[in-house]
Amino acid sequence: MVELIDAETTNLISYFLEISSPFVMLVITLFILWGLQIIITQRAYLKYIFPEIRKHKITYWAIGWVAIASHEILGHMIVGASTGARIEDVVVTPTGGHVTSTQEVSLLGQFSLIMQSFAPCFSPPIFMVLLFYLLFPNNLLLPDQFTSILDTNIQNVITIASTITNLWNPYSWIFIYALIVTSLTAGASTEDVRVAVVRSIERPLVPVFLFIILLALTLIFANLGYDALPFLFWLITLSFAMVMLGIVIATFIAFYLKNTESLDLSRKIIAFLSYAITYLAISYSNYPYHMAFGISIFIGTLILLILRLTSPRVQRTRIVFMADKGTS
Repeated sequence: MVELIDAETTNLISYFLEISSPFVMLVITLFILWGLQIIITQRAYLKYIFPEIRKHKITYWAIGWVAIASHEILGHMIVGASTGARIEDVVVTPTGGHVTSTQEVSLLGQFSLIMQSFAPCFSPPIFMVLLFYLLFPNNLLLPDQFTSILDTNIQNVITIASTITNLWNPYSWIFIYALIVTSLTAGASTEDVRVAVVRSIERPLVPVFLFIILLALTLIFANLGYDALPFLFWLITLSFAMVMLGIVIATFIAFYLKNTESLDLSRKIIAFLSYAITYLAISYSNYPYHMAFGISIFIGTLILLILRLTSPRVQRTRIVFMADKGTS
């Protein structure tokens, strides 16, 4: 009898581990990708991109302000309100912002707080996935099973890059702009993470209960034939890839602004036209758009660096004129 119970218990544990392991892997993947996303977005935006875009009034507002709005409104505010938080105040400026909200002291309130704290990691990127689907329907591939998620999203990233490099399509410009401003702040700030961690430490059983509830719901839906885990894996990895693509594009814009800052007007015009003319010439030659885009970036950047290296440097002398002592 004891051996029979032990065998049944072992089979039950094995079955539970088998059906719960994908969910555990999803949580681990989530923490790894969100951790990388937080680190990369903060360092790229604060240390390199924002110092360049703030030097120009147009980019300061068109990119800086909208990026903060994406973080605060599309992230904290919408997710907080949709999970039961009461939004009391929203402040957005090009240099920062905040959302003030209150939650109930309950399991639902703690869930709302955690979701709201990490909302910039997933809400703006998911919005970009939806926007791409709306602007370019039927281009994204869905995975058939877990083993095909990586291959599917590699193909999706290639498709996205190939699609948006068709600069003759006005939708490409819309998506590129939206991708840049949402990606720059698509990560929880240090204060966001601190709030979530401190509240979780104060009530450590709440995250555990949330984990168990989400696991139970996942298993119930899986037994009913609605296995959402492959789709969630697909969505998480694809949204992360989109954020990285947006960071790369924004970094190039910062690089361009930094290297054209010291050029005179004629050289700035030549630098800009070198990208545009190269793209026009190659795309008109029936080459793929992504090839025309890549070659134009290479040739344009090469010409930009040559212009910068050959640009005459103006020597300036600083003189301070002061009145003599005793002069009224």
